[in-house]
Parts: sequence; C-alpha cells; structure tokens
Amino acid sequence: MKKVIVILSLSLLMLVLFNGFALAQGQSIRVFVNNNEVAFSDQKPFINADSRTMVPARFISEKLGAKVDWIAAIQSVKVITNKGETIQLQIGVKIATVGVGQVTLDTAPDIVNNRTMVPLRFVSECLGAKVVWDGEKRIIYITSTEYNDDMALVNSDLLLRTPPAGTSSVDLIAIVSYKYSTPVEPQLMDLQELLEKRLGTETATVMEHIRTKVVGAPKMETRDWTINGKHVRVGDGLVYVSIMIWI
Repeated sequence: MKKVIVILSLSLLMLVLFNGFALAQGQSIRVFVNNNEVAFSDQKPFINADSRTMVPARFISEKLGAKVDWIAAIQSVKVITNKGETIQLQIGVKIATVGVGQVTLDTAPDIVNNRTMVPLRFVSECLGAKVVWDGEKRIIYITSTEYNDDMALVNSDLLLRTPPAGTSSVDLIAIVSYKYSTPVEPQLMDLQELLEKRLGTETATVMEHIRTKVVGAPKMETRDWTINGKHVRVGDGLVYVSIMIWI
C-alpha cells in the first residue's frame, strides 16, 4: 500500500511540474529592444525547465547589432559582435566560449521548431546590453549601451527612438514636443547635446532651423544636411519637430 502511495505521489508531482512548465511556455512573453518590440515570426520566447528565458539566437543577436552563424557539423551557434568579438554556444552544452575564455551557463541552448534557442540574458549581456524583466506584465526590456548612453543625456520630455544597432541605417530619431504643457527649451538643450555626440560641434545651423518653429504658424520647411558623413533631416509635425540621423 505504501508503495502505491509513493508512486501516486511521484506521479502527481511530475504532473504538477509538467503543467507548470507547459504553462510557462504557453504564456506569452514580449521582448522590447531599445523600446522597439521584437516580432518573432514563428518560435516565440519561453521559460524553460531551468526557469531561464529562451529566445531564437538570430532574432535577439541581430537586433543588438551582432552577426549569427550556424555551424551544423558541431551543432553550434556563433555570435559575432560588431567589434569582432565572438560568443559560441553548443546545443545541449552548458559551457559557452566568450572570446578566448569559457563560461558555465545556467541552462543549455536547445533546438525548438527548427530554431536555435539560447538564454536571453546571457547573450544580451555578452553583447553589452542591459536586461530588465517585468514579471507582472511578462515583458523583457533590453537596452543597448548606446541607447542607455543616449537616455542618460535626456533630462526633459525629449522622445528618443534609437533603433537597435545593425537593424536600420537610421541612427537616431528624436522628437521635440510642442504641446502647451511641455517645456520646449529643456528638450532643445538635450537635443543639442545628442546631436553633438553624433555629429560633433557642427550642428548650429540645424538647431537654428529648429528654433524657427512657431506653434500655430504654417509648418516650417523640411531641411536636410550632410554633416560628417551622416544625413540629417528636420521635419515639422505641427505639435512636434522630428529629427532623423542616417548613418
């Protein structure tokens, strides 16, 4: 009788663990990189049996400006950063190679639905990104070093849309709000600092043009500049001014 009870108890425990794992996989996890939501076309992120969030290696790495190579002969994925550094992970193995050293992982990479799934936090942090998990909303926020550097300069209502590195030729989108409740001058000061960070000190004509904006007046002319090899465009949206920089 005791043997039967033990077997039933173990079966119940396995059922609870399986259902918990299935629930973790079934619940949707959203991922934002530099405040842009990542659209996963087929295999979605999930939390595995080791309580680690797994994501398709190519999606997350390329959003952070890295290149991904699949080495079929050894079931391995190689992530190459934009600085030429390499991170290599092998399916089913809890040891990763980072540069010339090795790191022990909390969980092993896996193949799910023909997608190479890797631990999100490990890969993101190896690429210099910051990872924040909002458990209540089941959202993961990943921000690159450059995006964090940009945001550190903003002390106003200036809105940034910095694309993830390597995903677009657009380097920066900044939006100055001219709504009645939003002070404009602090935004312009932050904007000038950001422009100088990317373009150097040759930004006077750009700022002069932006300062011609008058709320309620006809839209100001859209202007384009080429400064230090980068294309800059300023456009008017009645209650805001947009500034775009292309690499």
